[in-house]
Amino acid sequence: GYVFLCAGLLAAALTVDAVMLGFCMLASGFGAGLLFGLAVLIAGQGSNSERDFGILLVSQQLLAVALLYVLPSLIVPHWGFSGIMIALALILGPGVLTVFRLEYRSEDQPPSSPTQNPGLALFSSNHSIWFGLAGLTVYFAALAGVWAFVERMGVDRGLSSQWISISLSLSMIGGVIGGLLVALLANRFGRSRPLVLSLAAFVGVFVAYSMDYGVLIYAVSTFMFSLFWNYVLGYQMVIISDLDQAGRYAVLIPAAQALGAVLGPGMAGFIIAGLGYMPFFLA
Repeated sequence: GYVFLCAGLLAAALTVDAVMLGFCMLASGFGAGLLFGLAVLIAGQGSNSERDFGILLVSQQLLAVALLYVLPSLIVPHWGFSGIMIALALILGPGVLTVFRLEYRSEDQPPSSPTQNPGLALFSSNHSIWFGLAGLTVYFAALAGVWAFVERMGVDRGLSSQWISISLSLSMIGGVIGGLLVALLANRFGRSRPLVLSLAAFVGVFVAYSMDYGVLIYAVSTFMFSLFWNYVLGYQMVIISDLDQAGRYAVLIPAAQALGAVLGPGMAGFIIAGLGYMPFFLA
């Protein structure tokens, strides 16, 4: 994973061809997907999965916040795009040292029936996991679709670009808090209650977005949107990981998230362009 990630980033810094740049970013994305899948698998095997997934989410958000402020201010003015790629490779590359701390754990699995079709067994015996992954894809598609147009909604309401940028920056802090809540609360209130609470929060956020709001409502709604996105995501990942007793399908969580993130903005764009924001929020 680290080989693909860092090699792709370094190659992207050196290439000037658009097609080659696309292949370089594809390679680095493949490596990042492998690493994130491994991180999900490790977090799901601990004795306190909620805490571990919360730490995973917080780490992602903190790194994103740090890079958001460091790269544009310190790297881009002096070295441009190539500097960004090299800086990312240098920042992420040392993480390869963590592989020496990993322990391989082999668990005995019950033998499968010789008369059962392998393809049928894949879906019939793990249907709950597949439904969970499908639900995660739909969830990510819906929220990614909203997030893709959060800035546009602020512009359409006449908010200044400065306040929109401040609101989006503060929302990243909300994401950090959401992950921290998962780590701190863990399973104290179960797993169904956080899901219901987050659903109610999203309904409130969508209602606020559909109103004739000002800067304060926009900033608070965006902050809460990011907070509960990460808060409920931690419990969703825990549920899917617990269903996967064999540890074979939890690694598909990043793929489900990525698929939803790809489909959501496109679908949202069609709905908003044709019908407006209100039908989109209702959908």
